[in-house]
Amino acid sequence: MGDLRAAVLGRSDGWHVNSLRVSLTRRGIDAVCLPATRLVSRCAAAGRPSLESLENDMGSLDMLFVRSVPGGSLEQVIYRIDALHRLQAMGVRVVNSASVIERTVDKLFTLCLLENAGLPVPATVACERFDKAMEAFEELGKDVLVKPLFGSEGRGILRVTDIDLAYRVFSALEQSGYVFYVQEFLPHANVDYRVFVVGGKAIGAMKRTGRSWRTNVAQGASVMPVEADGAMEAMALEAAKVVNAEYLGIDILRTVDGRTFLLELNGIPGWKGLLKATGVDAGEALLDHVLGECSGGGSI
Repeated sequence: MGDLRAAVLGRSDGWHVNSLRVSLTRRGIDAVCLPATRLVSRCAAAGRPSLESLENDMGSLDMLFVRSVPGGSLEQVIYRIDALHRLQAMGVRVVNSASVIERTVDKLFTLCLLENAGLPVPATVACERFDKAMEAFEELGKDVLVKPLFGSEGRGILRVTDIDLAYRVFSALEQSGYVFYVQEFLPHANVDYRVFVVGGKAIGAMKRTGRSWRTNVAQGASVMPVEADGAMEAMALEAAKVVNAEYLGIDILRTVDGRTFLLELNGIPGWKGLLKATGVDAGEALLDHVLGECSGGGSI
């Protein structure tokens, strides 16, 4: 496999970027780090169609592992996702694909896809009008989570249980031009679960216990290994199938009264917490999956 060329899209100082690069190099595969903000795309008028980053011809890559698609203006974000689509059209194996990232980066789009597939999701209202957001607060039991439509690691999420606070929060969001994304709060004893799926198989799961209702590892939650039961594993595998992901972190919550819900899908998931909790290196599993398909004659 030494003739294969790979790159990781992300920051050079990122833990996951370096982990993948080390694993690829250990397997004899040349691996570079490419930042998503330095893409140069050329169409026919400027020569053959190409996509470059820091002088590297990305179209000559065999595979690109996406670890970061940074935010920016609407034009910048669309351009970066379009670049991933273009690389795929040029024959580069993009992991996860541009379509998977589009389906999972937008919380509402993800939730609608899961609901359409018959999977259980929390009651949620999204809107752009202040009065409708206030109605949603009432409709969802006056105990809600207000989330950014795009976001990760639990950043920017507020729990709102008071009508006056709801008024102030929604007023501030309205003035800043945000979409209101309002979700029922599900009592869960500060615990939820992350199931990691690679290549259509659940490779590991962990229980996350938060200091409060937040259960994100980045927010200080502790982790411990668990065996996903049949129902939880089936739910995770079906979710991965819905978005057609090669690898995915699936957040599942069980309420104190025994109901189970799919919370979010992570199309660029971190596995540092999973490694700490279970000893399972999802990066190695991902490379086994991708390179196994390559050596088995599957398309790159």
